[in-house]
Amino acid sequence: MDTYYTINRTYDEYENEPYTVTMKKGDDNKTYSEKFRTEFEAYSYINDSRFYEVFQALDGLGWAYSANGVDIFTEFTSPLGETIINDFTDITFDYTKIESVQKLKSQMKRTYDKFNAYEFALSNLPDFNLTANDLKDFVEDGKAIKDIYLSAYKELDKIVDCLQNDKQYIFKPHKQQSSRRLNLNNKIANWLVEHQSVLDDLSSYCDIETEELISSLNTKQSPNIIFNNGTPFKVIMRDNENHVALLKNEVSNYYNVACDINDETGEWSNSLVYSQRLEVAKQVYANKTAEKMDYEKYKTIHYLEENHPYLMYDNIQQIVDHAKVIYRSVDDEAGKRTTLEDLSEYIAGLYENEEYQSNGIDYLECPVYSMSDNDILDKFYDNDYNIEDVIEEDEELEL
Repeated sequence: MDTYYTINRTYDEYENEPYTVTMKKGDDNKTYSEKFRTEFEAYSYINDSRFYEVFQALDGLGWAYSANGVDIFTEFTSPLGETIINDFTDITFDYTKIESVQKLKSQMKRTYDKFNAYEFALSNLPDFNLTANDLKDFVEDGKAIKDIYLSAYKELDKIVDCLQNDKQYIFKPHKQQSSRRLNLNNKIANWLVEHQSVLDDLSSYCDIETEELISSLNTKQSPNIIFNNGTPFKVIMRDNENHVALLKNEVSNYYNVACDINDETGEWSNSLVYSQRLEVAKQVYANKTAEKMDYEKYKTIHYLEENHPYLMYDNIQQIVDHAKVIYRSVDDEAGKRTTLEDLSEYIAGLYENEEYQSNGIDYLECPVYSMSDNDILDKFYDNDYNIEDVIEEDEELEL
Protein backbone atom coordinates (compact mmCIF):
# COMPACT_ATOMS: atom_id res chain seq x y z
CA MET A 1 0.00 0.00 0.00
CA ASP A 2 1.47 3.31 -1.06
CA THR A 3 1.60 6.52 1.00
CA TYR A 4 0.96 9.97 -0.47
CA TYR A 5 2.26 13.21 1.01
CA THR A 6 1.14 16.82 0.68
CA ILE A 7 2.43 19.90 2.43
CA ASN A 8 0.53 23.15 2.93
CA ARG A 9 1.31 26.48 4.51
CA THR A 10 -1.14 28.69 6.39
CA TYR A 11 -0.56 32.43 5.94
CA ASP A 12 -1.59 33.51 9.42
CA GLU A 13 0.81 35.69 11.39
CA TYR A 14 -0.56 34.31 14.66
CA GLU A 15 -0.05 30.68 13.68
CA ASN A 16 3.05 29.23 15.38
CA GLU A 17 3.01 26.08 13.24
CA PRO A 18 2.02 27.20 9.74
CA TYR A 19 3.20 24.07 7.88
CA THR A 20 0.95 21.01 7.70
CA VAL A 21 1.98 17.62 6.33
CA THR A 22 -0.94 15.40 5.30
CA MET A 23 -0.51 11.68 4.61
CA LYS A 24 -2.92 9.33 2.88
CA LYS A 25 -2.46 5.58 2.46
CA GLY A 26 -3.66 3.79 -0.66
CA ASP A 27 -7.27 4.38 -1.67
CA ASP A 28 -8.31 5.07 1.90
CA ASN A 29 -10.02 8.45 2.18
CA LYS A 30 -8.78 8.88 5.74
CA THR A 31 -5.82 11.20 6.19
CA TYR A 32 -3.34 11.89 8.96
CA SER A 33 -1.83 15.33 9.55
CA GLU A 34 1.04 16.83 11.53
CA LYS A 35 1.84 20.54 12.00
CA PHE A 36 5.32 22.07 12.03
CA ARG A 37 6.96 25.40 12.75
CA THR A 38 9.29 25.48 9.73
CA GLU A 39 9.31 24.11 6.20
CA PHE A 40 12.56 22.31 6.99
CA GLU A 41 10.91 20.39 9.86
CA ALA A 42 7.99 19.45 7.62
CA TYR A 43 10.20 18.02 4.88
CA SER A 44 12.35 16.20 7.44
CA TYR A 45 9.20 14.56 8.77
CA ILE A 46 8.28 13.39 5.25
CA ASN A 47 11.76 11.94 4.76
CA ASP A 48 11.59 10.09 8.09
CA SER A 49 8.28 8.56 6.97
CA ARG A 50 8.97 7.69 3.34
CA PHE A 51 12.43 6.26 4.10
CA TYR A 52 11.57 4.61 7.43
CA GLU A 53 12.22 1.08 6.13
CA VAL A 54 15.23 2.24 4.12
CA PHE A 55 16.88 3.68 7.23
CA GLN A 56 16.09 0.46 9.08
CA ALA A 57 17.89 -1.50 6.34
CA LEU A 58 20.90 0.84 6.24
CA ASP A 59 21.23 0.64 10.03
CA GLY A 60 21.15 -3.14 9.79
CA LEU A 61 23.80 -3.16 7.07
CA GLY A 62 26.04 -0.88 9.12
CA TRP A 63 25.82 2.13 6.82
CA ALA A 64 25.88 5.72 8.04
CA TYR A 65 23.42 8.04 6.29
CA SER A 66 21.72 11.41 6.26
CA ALA A 67 18.69 12.61 4.32
CA ASN A 68 19.16 16.21 3.26
CA GLY A 69 16.08 17.38 1.44
CA VAL A 70 15.85 15.49 -1.86
CA ASP A 71 19.28 13.84 -1.47
CA ILE A 72 20.48 10.89 0.62
CA PHE A 73 24.15 10.65 1.58
CA THR A 74 25.51 7.25 2.63
CA GLU A 75 28.81 5.99 3.98
CA PHE A 76 30.19 2.56 4.80
CA THR A 77 33.61 1.03 5.43
CA SER A 78 35.14 -1.77 3.37
CA PRO A 79 36.85 -4.79 5.00
CA LEU A 80 40.23 -3.10 4.50
CA GLY A 81 39.02 0.15 5.99
CA GLU A 82 38.28 2.22 2.89
CA THR A 83 35.54 4.80 3.40
CA ILE A 84 32.93 4.55 0.64
CA ILE A 85 30.63 7.55 0.18
CA ASN A 86 27.68 7.88 -2.18
CA ASP A 87 25.16 10.61 -3.00
CA PHE A 88 21.71 9.47 -4.14
CA THR A 89 20.05 12.55 -5.57
CA ASP A 90 16.84 14.16 -6.81
CA ILE A 91 14.35 12.06 -4.85
CA THR A 92 11.88 14.94 -4.92
CA PHE A 93 8.93 15.37 -2.60
CA ASP A 94 6.34 14.83 -5.29
CA TYR A 95 7.19 11.11 -5.19
CA THR A 96 5.03 8.75 -3.13
CA LYS A 97 6.64 6.46 -0.55
CA ILE A 98 7.00 3.54 -2.98
CA GLU A 99 8.18 5.79 -5.81
CA SER A 100 10.84 7.29 -3.51
CA VAL A 101 12.23 3.87 -2.57
CA GLN A 102 12.11 2.75 -6.22
CA LYS A 103 14.06 5.86 -7.24
CA LEU A 104 16.70 5.08 -4.61
CA LYS A 105 16.71 1.41 -5.63
CA SER A 106 17.37 2.25 -9.30
CA GLN A 107 20.27 4.53 -8.33
CA MET A 108 21.70 1.82 -6.06
CA LYS A 109 21.50 -0.68 -8.94
CA ARG A 110 23.26 1.78 -11.25
CA THR A 111 25.99 2.29 -8.64
CA TYR A 112 26.42 -1.48 -8.32
CA ASP A 113 26.58 -1.99 -12.09
CA LYS A 114 29.18 0.77 -12.61
CA PHE A 115 31.47 -0.25 -9.74
CA ASN A 116 34.58 -2.12 -10.96
CA ALA A 117 36.56 -3.94 -8.27
CA TYR A 118 39.80 -3.97 -10.29
CA GLU A 119 39.68 -0.27 -11.18
CA PHE A 120 38.89 0.53 -7.55
CA ALA A 121 41.87 -1.52 -6.35
CA LEU A 122 44.27 0.19 -8.77
CA SER A 123 43.06 3.67 -7.82
CA ASN A 124 43.45 3.03 -4.08
CA LEU A 125 46.82 1.28 -3.86
CA PRO A 126 49.12 2.81 -1.23
CA ASP A 127 52.47 4.32 -2.16
CA PHE A 128 54.66 1.59 -0.61
CA ASN A 129 55.68 -1.62 -2.41
CA LEU A 130 53.24 -4.52 -2.13
CA THR A 131 53.50 -8.25 -2.59
CA ALA A 132 51.27 -10.18 -4.98
CA ASN A 133 49.17 -11.35 -2.02
CA ASP A 134 48.73 -7.77 -0.84
CA LEU A 135 47.54 -6.73 -4.29
CA LYS A 136 45.11 -9.61 -4.25
CA ASP A 137 43.75 -8.34 -0.92
CA PHE A 138 42.93 -4.95 -2.46
CA VAL A 139 41.13 -6.60 -5.37
CA GLU A 140 39.21 -8.78 -2.91
CA ASP A 141 38.33 -5.63 -0.97
CA GLY A 142 36.87 -4.15 -4.16
CA LYS A 143 34.83 -7.30 -4.72
CA ALA A 144 33.57 -7.10 -1.14
CA ILE A 145 32.44 -3.51 -1.75
CA LYS A 146 30.50 -4.62 -4.81
CA ASP A 147 28.85 -7.33 -2.67
CA ILE A 148 27.91 -4.67 -0.10
CA TYR A 149 26.19 -2.64 -2.83
CA LEU A 150 24.36 -5.77 -3.96
CA SER A 151 23.17 -6.46 -0.40
CA ALA A 152 21.79 -2.92 -0.15
CA TYR A 153 20.05 -3.25 -3.51
CA LYS A 154 18.43 -6.53 -2.45
CA GLU A 155 17.15 -4.95 0.77
CA LEU A 156 15.60 -2.08 -1.19
CA ASP A 157 13.97 -4.61 -3.50
CA LYS A 158 12.49 -6.39 -0.45
CA ILE A 159 11.20 -3.07 0.89
CA VAL A 160 9.42 -2.26 -2.38
CA ASP A 161 7.86 -5.73 -2.41
CA CYS A 162 6.65 -5.35 1.19
CA LEU A 163 5.16 -1.91 0.54
CA GLN A 164 3.41 -3.01 -2.65
CA ASN A 165 1.91 -6.07 -0.94
CA ASP A 166 1.08 -4.34 2.35
CA LYS A 167 3.55 -6.46 4.34
CA GLN A 168 5.75 -5.36 7.23
CA TYR A 169 9.43 -5.08 6.37
CA ILE A 170 11.81 -6.58 8.93
CA PHE A 171 15.56 -6.47 8.40
CA LYS A 172 17.21 -9.86 8.84
CA PRO A 173 20.96 -9.77 9.52
CA HIS A 174 23.02 -11.32 6.76
CA LYS A 175 25.10 -14.39 7.54
CA GLN A 176 28.71 -13.38 7.91
CA GLN A 177 30.85 -15.17 5.35
CA SER A 178 34.21 -16.38 6.60
CA SER A 179 37.19 -14.77 4.95
CA ARG A 180 40.90 -15.48 5.01
CA ARG A 181 41.67 -11.87 4.23
CA LEU A 182 43.30 -9.95 7.05
CA ASN A 183 43.72 -6.25 7.47
CA LEU A 184 47.23 -5.26 6.37
CA ASN A 185 47.89 -3.85 9.84
CA ASN A 186 47.04 -7.24 11.37
CA LYS A 187 49.43 -8.94 8.95
CA ILE A 188 52.19 -6.51 9.88
CA ALA A 189 51.54 -7.11 13.59
CA ASN A 190 51.70 -10.89 13.14
CA TRP A 191 54.96 -10.61 11.19
CA LEU A 192 56.54 -8.34 13.82
CA VAL A 193 55.66 -10.76 16.62
CA GLU A 194 57.51 -13.48 14.70
CA HIS A 195 60.54 -11.21 14.21
CA GLN A 196 61.29 -9.93 17.70
CA SER A 197 64.49 -8.06 16.87
CA VAL A 198 62.72 -6.04 14.17
CA LEU A 199 59.85 -5.35 16.56
CA ASP A 200 62.30 -4.07 19.18
CA ASP A 201 64.03 -1.81 16.64
CA LEU A 202 60.71 -0.42 15.38
CA SER A 203 59.47 0.10 18.94
CA SER A 204 62.62 2.05 19.79
CA TYR A 205 62.41 4.09 16.58
CA CYS A 206 58.75 5.00 17.24
CA ASP A 207 59.44 5.60 20.94
CA ILE A 208 56.59 3.30 21.95
CA GLU A 209 56.40 0.08 23.99
CA THR A 210 56.26 -3.12 21.93
CA GLU A 211 52.95 -4.19 23.51
CA GLU A 212 51.38 -0.82 22.71
CA LEU A 213 52.70 -0.97 19.14
CA ILE A 214 51.22 -4.43 18.50
CA SER A 215 47.95 -3.45 20.18
CA SER A 216 47.71 -0.34 18.01
CA LEU A 217 48.29 -2.34 14.83
CA ASN A 218 45.72 -4.97 15.79
CA THR A 219 43.07 -2.39 16.62
CA LYS A 220 40.51 -2.18 13.83
CA GLN A 221 41.36 1.03 12.05
CA SER A 222 41.43 2.45 8.60
CA PRO A 223 44.73 3.22 6.88
CA ASN A 224 42.94 6.45 6.00
CA ILE A 225 42.79 7.76 9.57
CA ILE A 226 44.91 10.70 10.68
CA PHE A 227 45.08 12.33 14.10
CA ASN A 228 45.12 15.97 15.15
CA ASN A 229 45.79 16.64 18.84
CA GLY A 230 44.70 13.08 19.58
CA THR A 231 41.37 13.31 17.72
CA PRO A 232 40.88 10.76 14.90
CA PHE A 233 39.81 12.06 11.49
CA LYS A 234 38.76 9.83 8.60
CA VAL A 235 40.28 10.87 5.27
CA ILE A 236 37.56 11.11 2.62
CA MET A 237 39.56 12.91 -0.07
CA ARG A 238 43.18 14.01 -0.07
CA ASP A 239 45.41 16.11 -2.31
CA ASN A 240 48.95 15.16 -1.23
CA GLU A 241 50.57 17.68 -3.57
CA ASN A 242 48.72 20.65 -2.08
CA HIS A 243 48.58 19.18 1.46
CA VAL A 244 44.80 19.51 1.61
CA ALA A 245 42.27 16.91 2.77
CA LEU A 246 38.54 16.51 3.25
CA LEU A 247 38.14 14.89 6.67
CA LYS A 248 35.43 13.60 8.96
CA ASN A 249 35.85 14.01 12.72
CA GLU A 250 35.21 10.52 14.11
CA VAL A 251 34.11 11.98 17.46
CA SER A 252 31.75 14.80 16.44
CA ASN A 253 30.87 13.50 12.92
CA TYR A 254 31.54 16.97 11.49
CA TYR A 255 33.34 17.41 8.17
CA ASN A 256 36.22 19.80 7.64
CA VAL A 257 38.77 20.76 5.01
CA ALA A 258 42.28 20.79 6.47
CA CYS A 259 45.12 22.80 4.94
CA ASP A 260 48.91 22.69 5.25
CA ILE A 261 48.91 19.08 6.47
CA ASN A 262 52.24 17.90 7.86
CA ASP A 263 53.14 14.72 5.95
CA GLU A 264 55.07 13.29 8.91
CA THR A 265 52.73 14.01 11.82
CA GLY A 266 49.40 14.27 9.95
CA GLU A 267 48.54 17.46 11.83
CA TRP A 268 47.46 20.66 10.08
CA SER A 269 47.60 24.38 10.73
CA ASN A 270 44.09 25.51 9.79
CA SER A 271 40.69 24.40 8.50
CA LEU A 272 38.57 26.15 5.87
CA VAL A 273 35.21 24.80 6.98
CA TYR A 274 33.63 22.76 9.78
CA SER A 275 30.16 21.56 8.83
CA GLN A 276 27.69 18.74 9.45
CA ARG A 277 26.88 18.76 5.72
CA LEU A 278 29.17 16.69 3.53
CA GLU A 279 28.20 18.49 0.33
CA VAL A 280 29.31 21.82 1.82
CA ALA A 281 32.73 20.45 2.74
CA LYS A 282 33.09 18.74 -0.65
CA GLN A 283 32.44 22.02 -2.46
CA VAL A 284 35.04 23.85 -0.36
CA TYR A 285 37.54 21.03 -0.93
CA ALA A 286 36.93 21.14 -4.70
CA ASN A 287 37.43 24.89 -4.77
CA LYS A 288 40.57 24.75 -2.65
CA THR A 289 42.26 21.97 -4.60
CA ALA A 290 41.48 23.82 -7.82
CA GLU A 291 42.99 26.95 -6.23
CA LYS A 292 39.82 28.87 -6.92
CA MET A 293 38.57 29.26 -3.37
CA ASP A 294 36.11 32.12 -3.24
CA TYR A 295 35.90 33.00 0.45
CA GLU A 296 33.24 35.68 0.01
CA LYS A 297 31.03 33.27 -1.90
CA TYR A 298 31.44 30.52 0.70
CA LYS A 299 30.82 32.96 3.55
CA THR A 300 27.58 34.05 1.84
CA ILE A 301 26.48 30.44 1.26
CA HIS A 302 27.09 29.71 4.94
CA TYR A 303 25.10 32.83 5.90
CA LEU A 304 22.09 31.72 3.82
CA GLU A 305 22.32 28.21 5.27
CA GLU A 306 22.08 29.65 8.77
CA ASN A 307 19.21 32.01 7.96
CA HIS A 308 17.31 29.82 5.48
CA PRO A 309 17.73 26.25 6.81
CA TYR A 310 14.79 25.02 4.70
CA LEU A 311 16.47 25.93 1.40
CA MET A 312 18.26 23.10 -0.40
CA TYR A 313 22.02 23.54 -0.74
CA ASP A 314 21.90 23.47 -4.55
CA ASN A 315 19.36 26.31 -4.59
CA ILE A 316 21.44 28.35 -2.12
CA GLN A 317 24.52 27.92 -4.29
CA GLN A 318 22.60 28.94 -7.41
CA ILE A 319 21.21 32.02 -5.66
CA VAL A 320 24.68 33.14 -4.56
CA ASP A 321 26.15 32.49 -8.03
CA HIS A 322 23.38 34.58 -9.60
CA ALA A 323 23.79 37.33 -7.00
CA LYS A 324 27.52 37.42 -7.69
CA VAL A 325 26.95 37.98 -11.41
CA ILE A 326 24.57 40.85 -10.62
CA TYR A 327 26.91 42.19 -7.92
CA ARG A 328 29.75 42.50 -10.44
CA SER A 329 27.56 44.67 -12.68
CA VAL A 330 26.95 47.25 -9.93
CA ASP A 331 28.67 50.59 -10.53
CA ASP A 332 31.15 51.94 -7.97
CA GLU A 333 28.82 54.50 -6.41
CA ALA A 334 26.02 52.01 -5.87
CA GLY A 335 28.51 49.35 -4.84
CA LYS A 336 29.36 51.30 -1.72
CA ARG A 337 25.99 50.31 -0.27
CA THR A 338 25.71 46.86 -1.84
CA THR A 339 27.21 43.63 -0.52
CA LEU A 340 27.04 40.13 -1.96
CA GLU A 341 25.52 38.93 1.31
CA ASP A 342 22.71 41.52 1.28
CA LEU A 343 21.93 40.93 -2.38
CA SER A 344 21.89 37.13 -1.92
CA GLU A 345 19.65 37.48 1.13
CA TYR A 346 17.19 39.60 -0.84
CA ILE A 347 17.07 37.17 -3.78
CA ALA A 348 16.63 34.24 -1.38
CA GLY A 349 13.66 36.09 0.10
CA LEU A 350 12.08 36.51 -3.34
CA TYR A 351 12.53 32.79 -4.01
CA GLU A 352 11.21 31.82 -0.59
CA ASN A 353 8.14 34.04 -0.49
CA GLU A 354 6.72 32.50 -3.66
CA GLU A 355 7.34 28.97 -2.30
CA TYR A 356 8.98 27.82 -5.52
CA GLN A 357 11.02 25.16 -3.74
CA SER A 358 7.91 23.75 -2.05
CA ASN A 359 6.42 23.29 -5.49
CA GLY A 360 9.49 21.46 -6.80
CA ILE A 361 10.84 24.42 -8.79
CA ASP A 362 14.61 24.86 -8.55
CA TYR A 363 16.02 28.38 -8.46
CA LEU A 364 17.34 28.19 -12.03
CA GLU A 365 13.81 27.33 -13.22
CA CYS A 366 11.92 30.00 -11.28
CA PRO A 367 10.84 33.45 -12.58
CA VAL A 368 13.24 35.26 -10.22
CA TYR A 369 16.21 33.82 -12.09
CA SER A 370 14.69 35.01 -15.38
CA MET A 371 14.46 38.64 -14.20
CA SER A 372 16.97 41.08 -15.64
CA ASP A 373 19.85 42.24 -13.48
CA ASN A 374 18.51 45.80 -13.49
CA ASP A 375 15.03 44.69 -12.40
CA ILE A 376 16.45 42.79 -9.44
CA LEU A 377 18.73 45.70 -8.49
CA ASP A 378 15.86 48.20 -8.74
CA LYS A 379 13.72 46.06 -6.45
CA PHE A 380 16.66 45.50 -4.12
CA TYR A 381 17.43 49.22 -3.80
CA ASP A 382 13.75 50.07 -3.44
CA ASN A 383 13.50 47.53 -0.64
CA ASP A 384 16.65 49.02 0.92
CA TYR A 385 15.22 52.55 0.89
CA ASN A 386 11.94 51.38 2.41
CA ILE A 387 13.81 49.80 5.31
CA GLU A 388 15.83 52.98 5.85
CA ASP A 389 12.64 55.09 5.80
CA VAL A 390 11.08 52.89 8.48
CA ILE A 391 14.18 53.21 10.66
CA GLU A 392 14.15 57.02 10.29
CA GLU A 393 10.44 57.15 11.17
CA ASP A 394 11.06 55.07 14.30
CA GLU A 395 13.87 57.39 15.37
CA GLU A 396 11.65 60.46 14.87
CA LEU A 397 8.92 58.89 17.02
CA GLU A 398 11.42 58.27 19.82
CA LEU A 399 12.47 61.91 19.70
